[in-house]
Amino acid sequence: MSSQPQPAGRVEAERKGLLTLQPNASYLFAIFSANNVAATHLLSLVRATTPSHLYLSESLRTSQRGIGYALGLDVPDVIWYQPGRWKIGAGSPNRPTELLLCPYPSGDNDPSSAVAGNSIDGLHAAISFHPVSGAIIIRSRSSKPLLYLDGGGTVQRGKDTHSHVLFMEHNRLQLGSYEFALDFVLRPKDYPNFQKQRDIVLEEAYGALPSRHLDLLPSQQHYLCRGIIVHRKLYENDYRSQYSGVYTRSAGTVAINMLKYTRETSDRVRDEVRRVQINSHEGLFGMIDCWCEHDESWPCVLRKPHSPCFPQDTETIFYTTPLSEDSFASFSWSRVVIQDRLSYFYQTLVGLQELHKSQVAHGSISPWTLSLPRIMATGLMAGISYYSEEKVSTGIWVAPEVADNVQQAPPTMQADIWSLATSWIHTFKPLQTIKVDRQAHQRILQWLDGHVDPKLGDLVRTMMAWRPDERPSAEEALAHPVWLFLRDKQKRKAREQGSSGEGTSPVAVERVGDSKARKNTEQSSAGKKVRIIVDDSETEKPRSIPSERMARMLSPAEDS
Repeated sequence: MSSQPQPAGRVEAERKGLLTLQPNASYLFAIFSANNVAATHLLSLVRATTPSHLYLSESLRTSQRGIGYALGLDVPDVIWYQPGRWKIGAGSPNRPTELLLCPYPSGDNDPSSAVAGNSIDGLHAAISFHPVSGAIIIRSRSSKPLLYLDGGGTVQRGKDTHSHVLFMEHNRLQLGSYEFALDFVLRPKDYPNFQKQRDIVLEEAYGALPSRHLDLLPSQQHYLCRGIIVHRKLYENDYRSQYSGVYTRSAGTVAINMLKYTRETSDRVRDEVRRVQINSHEGLFGMIDCWCEHDESWPCVLRKPHSPCFPQDTETIFYTTPLSEDSFASFSWSRVVIQDRLSYFYQTLVGLQELHKSQVAHGSISPWTLSLPRIMATGLMAGISYYSEEKVSTGIWVAPEVADNVQQAPPTMQADIWSLATSWIHTFKPLQTIKVDRQAHQRILQWLDGHVDPKLGDLVRTMMAWRPDERPSAEEALAHPVWLFLRDKQKRKAREQGSSGEGTSPVAVERVGDSKARKNTEQSSAGKKVRIIVDDSETEKPRSIPSERMARMLSPAEDS
C-alpha cells in the first residue's frame, strides 16, 4: 500500500532545508521564503544587520539551500505580535513588521535597501485568517503592485481594497524583482492541534469560530470554478449534491449546489430552481448565481429552445446560495436569550414574507430548513433555505391539511405559516416527528403557557390555527406586538446612523460575474486602501476546471 503523497508546499520547503523540527513544530503550518536570488539576498541582510526586536527574528530560518520565515501561532517573548496576522514589508522604526523583507535601518549607505524600496513599501501587505471562512488571505496595503503568480484571476487596479485567498499549497508572490513563496507545510497528524490553536486565536480576535464546513488549509483536492474555491461535499441524494466553497477575492463562504437534470428529475429540478431563484434577501437564503456545465449564465435546459446547447435530455446545473452553518434543528439553543431568539424568529418571518410576496409557497419548512449562517459572512442572523439534507415529510411542522392530503396538492402559504410556527417551538421543546392530530395540537397549545413569552405564545397560537383560513399571512404576523421591541431598535439605529452621517451597510453577497457586487463585498472586508495585481502570464496554473469537467468529477456516481 503506497503512502499518501506529501503536500506540494511541504516538498518545496524541504527542498530548501527549512523544515527543521522544533518544540512547537506541531503549530508550524507555513513557510514564507525567498524564491529567487534577489529575495535571498534581502532576507540574508535582514538576518545579518537588523535588530531582532523589529521583526520575528526567531522565526527566520536559514540553511545552505534557502532562507525564510516559519509561520506558526505560538511565538514566545514577542509582545507586539498578534497571533494569526503577519505584516509584510520594509518596516519602519515605530512599527515592527513580522515578515521583514528589507534590512533596517536603511539609507544612502545601504544600496540594497534603497533599490528594494522602489518595489517594497514599509507596510506592503498582510497575511491573515479570514474570520468567517478561516481561509488564508493576503491583502495588499500598498499602491505598489503585488503579483500573485500562478494565482489566476484578473488584474485589479485603482484605489479600492483588494485581496486574494492563497488557495494553493505552493504560492508564489512577486514584489518588483523579488520573488517569495508561501508554502503550507502542516503535517496531517498535526491538523487537530493546529485547528484548536487557530480557533482559539480567531475566537479571541473576533468573538466567533470560523466555518466548520471548510477545510483547514489549501488542498490538492480543491478546485477553482467561476471564482469559487470548491472545498468539500456536504451531502448528496439521487439527483443533487451540495459543496462548501470560498470566493477567491473576498474569502466569503458560499454553498455550491449541483443538480442532475434528466427526464426523470426534470420536474424536481425546475421546481427547485424556480423556488430558489428569488435573490438573497433578509431572512431568505436565495440564489446568488446559476449556470450550467457549458458555463452558460443560465442553464441551457431551462431556457427557450434557442439555446446553443438545446435540445438535450441531460445537463448538470449549478447554483450558489449563502452557506448555512447550523439549522434550527442542530443549533444549541440553551444559552440563547429570548431577545436574540425572537430576532432569529423575526428574520425567518421576514424571509417568508418576501417569498410569499413573490407568490411562491415554500412547501417544506421545518427546523432543518431554517438556517443560521456566520453573521459576518452575510449580514443574516437567520434565514429560510429551500433544501436541507434532512428530508422531512412527517412531523408536527407539516400542517394538518397537508398531512391529510393524499392527492399531494401544491404547497400553500397557509401551510408555510403553520410550519414556521412549529419550527420555532422546536427550539424550546423538541417535537416528535409524528403526524399531528387534534389531541397533539391541543397539548402543544397548552404547553405554550408558562414556557414561552406570552406575546410570542399569542402569535404562535394564531399561526397554528387548525383551519388554514384562520391563520395570519406573513405580513399580518409581522405586525404583531411581539416584534415591537425589534422595530423600536431598528428605528433607534436608523436615527443614530442618520445623525452620524452613516448609511446602513448592504448585505455583502458576492455574485460571480457581477463586478459591482464583488466590489461592494471586497470593500466591506477591509477598511484601508490597498492594491493587489494577479498575474495571468505564467504557464503554471491552479487547478481551475470548466463546469463541464467539474460536473463529471463531482458526479455522485463517480465519487462512490
